[in-house]
Amino acid sequence: MSMNQDDSCRAASRTEEEFARVRIQQALGLPVCWHDDGSRSQPGVGMYDLAIKYPGRPPVPVAVSTDVDSAAVGTLNTLSDFNDGVWPAPTLSRGWGLHTTAAPPLKQLRANAEPCLAVLEAAGVTSFDAASHQTRQIPHLMGVATDPDPVLDAEGRLLSMGVHAASCYEPGSGGPIINLYLDLGEWAWDGTADAVVAWIDGFMADPTRQDNLRQLAAAAQDEAHLAVFADVGVDGTVWRALFDESGTGVVPRIAPALVPPVTHLWLFANPPGRSGLAWHPHRGWHRFSCVLASGSHAE
Repeated sequence: MSMNQDDSCRAASRTEEEFARVRIQQALGLPVCWHDDGSRSQPGVGMYDLAIKYPGRPPVPVAVSTDVDSAAVGTLNTLSDFNDGVWPAPTLSRGWGLHTTAAPPLKQLRANAEPCLAVLEAAGVTSFDAASHQTRQIPHLMGVATDPDPVLDAEGRLLSMGVHAASCYEPGSGGPIINLYLDLGEWAWDGTADAVVAWIDGFMADPTRQDNLRQLAAAAQDEAHLAVFADVGVDGTVWRALFDESGTGVVPRIAPALVPPVTHLWLFANPPGRSGLAWHPHRGWHRFSCVLASGSHAE
């Protein structure tokens, strides 16, 4: 039997929902069960995804969602038309790696990156980023340098096309190439988790994200949990704080602005790290393990 579009989207989200179910169950030491059967609890309102089974009280609802940058997803889908972001650059003498925003104008880059990089090579420039570009501008802004600087112009054009850093390297046997590296949430991190708060506050307040809140409100319980995966295109400081690759255990220093009926948060990087971030009203921010303990399994 073929699936319609809603069924396909539902199947795609089940992996995240099952991952959240097992990890929340492990963190709480309580059964967490599937709840959403695809029906509607109220007209126009879908059912919440999971239910926490506290002893002696009604099930507590959990809604699971994912923050995905649709523009970034579109870019990833389009990259196949651009040789996955790698193309030959015969007029250059070196290979170049371009770190870009999550959704750069691919056609513009494909047509204009090579001549801009040729200008940098001719001037002996081997790398640049926004900071070095600003430093190069200083003599011109101060009136010390008055002659046109083709490097400034070339770097400015690259920056305007979403390139925030570039560096060259010795070309391989196939000759010089240009290689795009999209910034999909793993470029920079300030070492704190404070950016997570602004991100999740904005997520909860976003008018386009209200389905989850309606699902939780329809359950009419005093406690309601929202689980969110930070996926493609989410700001790098947020993704890295959630992923916590170095294992610092860093947590935000400020409380979230919870939007009713949400009382608890479970936040994951996607792909997930060894831990996630949770907010509970009596405990505040804390880490929970995303690694299954011995004997734990997905049911």
